Amino acid sequence: MRLFASLIAALGLIASGASMAADRWFATQNAVIDIDATGAVSEVTLQQSGFSAVRQAQLIERIKQIQFDPATRDGVAHASRAHVSIELEVREIESGLVIALSGAQLTPQMLATKPPRYPAQMLRRGASGEVAVEIAYNAQGQVVSAKVVGSSSKSDEFAESALKAAKAWRVVPEQVGNVGVPGSAVIPVRFTIGTSGARQLKLDDGSRLQLFKSRPQHDGEMLTSSVGIRSLDAARTPI
Repeated sequence: MRLFASLIAALGLIASGASMAADRWFATQNAVIDIDATGAVSEVTLQQSGFSAVRQAQLIERIKQIQFDPATRDGVAHASRAHVSIELEVREIESGLVIALSGAQLTPQMLATKPPRYPAQMLRRGASGEVAVEIAYNAQGQVVSAKVVGSSSKSDEFAESALKAAKAWRVVPEQVGNVGVPGSAVIPVRFTIGTSGARQLKLDDGSRLQLFKSRPQHDGEMLTSSVGIRSLDAARTPI
């Protein structure tokens, strides 16, 4: 079953003194979240964040207000650890920029993802494409099977290259009671030539964000997860 954690919160991180077009832009922030046996967030670690220390602390406090459905094993609730990709919306108002949580998705935490080889023939043609690879992994995070479940190209070359790379990937599995659990996920593999269309935003406090005009695609989608979202109400209060 495909699991999405929709997270729409009014998180008012105001960026004073910054300037950008009066359009909506989007960014992502990955986080590792520890969840106790009651479903409360006990710890949040932001991964490779471009936010200043102050803004990181504010963002972490909002995430800690989310209530999860706790993971269970043999019918007993346990503490768990999950990986979440958080979507941020950036828009301009009269007093500055507002950075708001606009969505989140449970995603696999990749430990080793050797990029696939760009097929030489497709590179010469200037062709690009995307392949969706479904992987299954064991409790140690080793990929035990991989298959292509979608492709934007009629050619098999992108699919073959992505599948070959996927078999060597490693995943950090979700943990339940400090024990890794096997799972499955769909990983998008993008073959592109040139720029991604992203722009860099630097705020007065030193924060840096990579912005996209459209909603960014996540690095993967969990097909199985030990946890779920119970309530976002407390996370909706603006800072």
